[in-house]
Amino acid sequence: MMSSQREYKKSNVLGLVQENLSSFFADSGHTSQPKEGPDEVKALGDSGTLFNKQPNETSASDSTQQSNFMMDKIIERFITMALPATNEETSTARIQRRIDQMECRPSLSVQLMSRNFIQLNSRLSLPFEFINEVLNFLSWKTPSLTLTWLVVITNLIICPSYVVTVSLLVFILIPMSRSFYDIYQPLSDPKLNPGPLSELSPFPVRNPHFVKPPTEFTREFLINVTDLQNHMLIYIHVWNFVTFKLINRYGNFSNELVSSVLFVSLLSFSLLLYVFGDFARIALPFMKALGIVSLWLVVYSFHPNNKDFILDFLLSEELRIKLQKSTNDLERALNSEFVFDQPSGDMVYEIEIFEIQMLDEETNEWKFSRFSDDPLTSKSLPRLAHTESYVHNISKVNPPDNFQFSANSKWNIDLQSPEVWLQDHLIDANGVRFDVDTKWVYDAEVEDEGQTFRRRRWIRTVIGFIGCSSEEETGEDSAELKSEDVSVPPEDESV
Repeated sequence: MMSSQREYKKSNVLGLVQENLSSFFADSGHTSQPKEGPDEVKALGDSGTLFNKQPNETSASDSTQQSNFMMDKIIERFITMALPATNEETSTARIQRRIDQMECRPSLSVQLMSRNFIQLNSRLSLPFEFINEVLNFLSWKTPSLTLTWLVVITNLIICPSYVVTVSLLVFILIPMSRSFYDIYQPLSDPKLNPGPLSELSPFPVRNPHFVKPPTEFTREFLINVTDLQNHMLIYIHVWNFVTFKLINRYGNFSNELVSSVLFVSLLSFSLLLYVFGDFARIALPFMKALGIVSLWLVVYSFHPNNKDFILDFLLSEELRIKLQKSTNDLERALNSEFVFDQPSGDMVYEIEIFEIQMLDEETNEWKFSRFSDDPLTSKSLPRLAHTESYVHNISKVNPPDNFQFSANSKWNIDLQSPEVWLQDHLIDANGVRFDVDTKWVYDAEVEDEGQTFRRRRWIRTVIGFIGCSSEEETGEDSAELKSEDVSVPPEDESV
């Protein structure tokens, strides 16, 4: 009974902890409370006798489920709060799409992950056996096997339609023939077999074998875990090669010259294949012959008598120097043939914001309304749809992405004639009237529920950096703007 009392105390303590943490979890309604009423679950005591648990006691399995649930929620909440979405700001949208897809799936759970891992690992024997067969094929451990598969693959290259035939034959020979032989295997005792020993039994000797995944307490399961640990490197090496050697070096325009030439070359080759695709059939026999020769040469290079020589040649310092020299010569040739006009130094631009004032009909005075990114003329779509982006304090206006405000710059009223920015924004001058001296542009026609606006343009210079964002260059967050960098708008004035 002492063990039962300890379980009862643990369940009570767990219930108190759940009540205290209920406000921390968004879905605390899933937490379960200790059961009430008679629970006739039987447990086996230390003495080996069966006894009934007392009322208001929670079973050990319920306590385990509650503690597991709490642990899963704590881990999930801490991961959500502590870890960033990604280490690249450009991938935030991609991560958000994955998060949206996860809403209809189970959340992160240690128990669920463990159960799924056990089920997956118990079913990985076939892929690992296939990898081992490929390695045996390349290592020439069984020359007859390697030569046989070379002949089969050669025929598949010559006639690709044989892929379906070979697939069906593999299914017939491996699972079906083996199962049939196991059921009707030859009898071991010659006195029971009137014919030769090689003949199959005329009646089933064994029951059919049903394939089942191994349990986690078998040696095969442990071997699968070991193979999974070791064969992870295959995916890691492939990912590293594609990402670091191809994309990061040639495909992300870090070297704009090489990436541009590669882009033009691939695009031209794709267009040629699309336009002259029918003529490619003429070269198809030559491509098949090249594929067959390459296949035999690659497999022959893995022969034990040739592997050491070839590896020594590929890993030699002389070959590395030659490849490096060839690469440098190619890059110099590209630099001499193609010239890119890249801007040098800082990129200085000018951003704008419009101060909007509204006419008070009662006092006949202009009162400040907001700062908007749109001039909000009478025919402006953001004004009609009420979709403009605005702030009430000009210090809250942020520079564009990858830009920062230039040093010692402030918001200033645009002193040019309003007619200039009206033409830049394709605003009809007949629909507004402007004052060249004060730079205000007034509504000529009132169509917005009697509201009359006037606006003037404020400008400020920003600086962008080539190759990195402004925050990466300066190490500062330029989104927030200090109030002393702002020229305060004038007070309200009468019409």
